[in-house]
Amino acid sequence: LETMHARFGTDFGGNPEKLANNSGLASLMNEALREEADESAENSKRAKYLAIWGLAGVLLLAYLGYSSYTAFKYRKFMNSVDSVFKAQPGYVVTERSMEDHVLNLAGLKDPLAAGTEQLFEANDIPPERVTLNFSPYQSLETEIVSRRIRQQLELGDTVTVNLSGSELQIDGNLTRAQMDSLTGLPSRHLPLQEVNLDGSRLVAPEAIEWLRESLAAPDSVNFIPSGEHMSVSGSASANWYGQASSSNADTGGWELDFSPLIAGLESRQQELASELNGVVFLFSDGVSLRDESENRLESTAMQLAELQQIASAINSGVSITFEGMGDGIGTLQKNTQVARNRSEHVLGQLQPHGVTPEGITHTLGPWEEGGLNLERRKVTILIEGSTAQ
Repeated sequence: LETMHARFGTDFGGNPEKLANNSGLASLMNEALREEADESAENSKRAKYLAIWGLAGVLLLAYLGYSSYTAFKYRKFMNSVDSVFKAQPGYVVTERSMEDHVLNLAGLKDPLAAGTEQLFEANDIPPERVTLNFSPYQSLETEIVSRRIRQQLELGDTVTVNLSGSELQIDGNLTRAQMDSLTGLPSRHLPLQEVNLDGSRLVAPEAIEWLRESLAAPDSVNFIPSGEHMSVSGSASANWYGQASSSNADTGGWELDFSPLIAGLESRQQELASELNGVVFLFSDGVSLRDESENRLESTAMQLAELQQIASAINSGVSITFEGMGDGIGTLQKNTQVARNRSEHVLGQLQPHGVTPEGITHTLGPWEEGGLNLERRKVTILIEGSTAQ
């Protein structure tokens, strides 16, 4: 346009026909029109390319976003599953990879570790998205070692196993075989230095058999488990109770409760005290017993010895008195001596049958001066305080 204006500008205000027949002007006009047409086409093509590239960019961004989100989900799933197995005692994860949307885990697994199905269900992990390749091994983790000990010794659910450092503590009821195996563990398991069985005890059936044998218990004695105690009931001699209650024999971890047996001994003590209180030994003269009194010495001695044994065993406050008496002949001093001689004579006759002089008091009964009275020539046994303290 600038060229046409420079060459033909002076003619634009003249005759139009002259310009129309000018071949040079027509050539320049056609060239200008062709350039105008070419520029519009180029602009249109350029706009189309820009739209295509813009759409491609949007698609690329969408793809990158989707890929990043998918990779994030896979990575999150991988980490969550991996953390579940790493947190479980008995598992060691050595390799992990993702292939075709499936997580592949490899490593080591102790046979006593929690089952994979249990872990999948507890942590909402779809099994179809995980493949596992764990080789067996023996873990030294505290929980796994505790499970292994429980399994090997067949410890019941009521038995607690607590492994802390080098000390193993077992609480609950155990068989004798289990106790022996646990005691020998430190020699077979080097990390262990001590097995504490203070909180354990022998299972009841074995404990009853063991106690009956170690305490030499008669068949009349019963052992009945009650909570953490072993109740001892039935009937037994005071001597056996005294020996058993003070014995240092191994009780298998059970604390013995003798109160039922003591109640029986108290009842027997009261029975003996009632039978012995007021028993009279009559004398014909001096320290000569009448025949009927002589004949009852042995039976009385057996009862009195048993009473003394019970009183000593259960520490009761029984008081035994031999009251000697004389008739009204002679002086008080003479009868006092005669009465003492008679009570000591009775004691001497009872001693060979088990009666002991300890705890027996000699006293003089009421004396009245007067004539001969054979019924006052006697020794009376008096019992007081037959209830155990």
